[in-house]
Parts: sequence; C-alpha cells; structure tokens
Amino acid sequence: MRAPPGGYNTNMPSPRSGRERAYEYLRTSVLTDPGLVGTFINEQDIAAAVGVSRTPVREALLRLAAEDLVQLQPNRGAFIAPVSIEQTRQILQARGVIETWAARHCIAAGTVPLAEMGARLREQEELLLDGPDDEFARVDSEFHVLLVRAAGNPLLDRMYDALHARHVLLGLIAARRHGLQHASVVHEHHTVVAALRSGDADAAEQAIWAHLAQTERVLTGASSPAAGVGRPPAGVGG
Repeated sequence: MRAPPGGYNTNMPSPRSGRERAYEYLRTSVLTDPGLVGTFINEQDIAAAVGVSRTPVREALLRLAAEDLVQLQPNRGAFIAPVSIEQTRQILQARGVIETWAARHCIAAGTVPLAEMGARLREQEELLLDGPDDEFARVDSEFHVLLVRAAGNPLLDRMYDALHARHVLLGLIAARRHGLQHASVVHEHHTVVAALRSGDADAAEQAIWAHLAQTERVLTGASSPAAGVGRPPAGVGG
C-alpha cells in the first residue's frame, strides 16, 4: 500500500508524539481513502510519510484496531476491511442519535451554530462545480461536527470523533462509487439549517434523519428508510 498524499502536512512542527501524529495521519489520510479499502497498510510507507520510525506507527495501529478501524492479522499486518451494509447502517444510526440530540439541545439552549454551519454550507456550494470529492467530504464532516460540538457534551464529542474516519469514507464511497450527487447533499443541509433556524426541534430531527436515510439508500440500495436509519431506534431520540 502506498501512503496517499493529501491534506496532512508532515513538515509542520508539532509537540505531539510520533504515535499521535501517526494515528492522526492514518485516521485522516489513509482510513478515509476509498481506494485503500481492502488493502494492508504498509508500516514503512506510513512511517516515511509522517517522519517517524515504525514503532509509533505500530502503536497507532494498535489503537486503531482497538477502535475497530483496522484488523490486525498475524504475519500480515493491519488490514483496512470494507464497511459492510450492516456496519454502514450502524454508523449512520449512531450519527443520527447523536446529531438529533445535539440539535434538540442546541435549540433549547440557544447555541445552534448557524453562522458557522452556514459558512460550511456556502463552501459546499462553491465546491459543487468542480471541487474535489475529498474536499467536499471534509467540509461535509465539519458541517455536522459543528452542531455536535455546540451541544457542549465532551463525552458525545469523543464518541462522534470515533465515527469521523468512517463518516468521511462513506461520503467518498457514496460519491465515487454510487453516484451520490453533491447538490442533493447541499439541498438536504439547507433543510437542516432552515429547521434549526426556525427553532423547530421536531423539524430539525426529521431533516437530520431524512438526510442520513438518503445516504443509506445510496450506499446500501435500501428502498425504504424504515428498514434502516430513517427513524431512531425504539426508545431513543424521541
């Protein structure tokens, strides 16, 4: 596996440890690349890309394995397994539970980050014409993260962060392999922002679940949102 180029700047000085730098690089530049799904990670390539020895890379891979983001196979190394249909639904369901709770909390507390979310939405609109998929996916992720961060729950922040790599990966797979149209995503984001601006928590929750259900349909071919993430699990989110 060749370490991908991209948004990780290895020339910037950082007080972070080599393990932390390797972990961040793997999460943001390797595990979010659809072209690397189904391959083994080359530790030497990663070490060279980050500018560390192989030991911090191995430590980072152990952490990623504990988070179920890679599979460690004896005598072969770390494998980037494809995301199954069931895992896709679970990831989107988890996102929906966190995001809809955050929406309700922010509306009640008056902390909805409308200006920041609107700025990300404008960035996405600018990327509609010829913006690269990976940049669109990055801004898409930031759009959702802003809402969760504004709710002010550090535990949920960490849980949501754990979904980040797969969030970006699924977005890129949806765009590159399944033809998810960026314009549809922007339209759905406008609906979410409009509901948040109105202060209607029920409408915001509905808009978020509808957005995630559409992503599920694209990724899994599900014909009915009721079969997957179109509604929260029983007893949750209502």
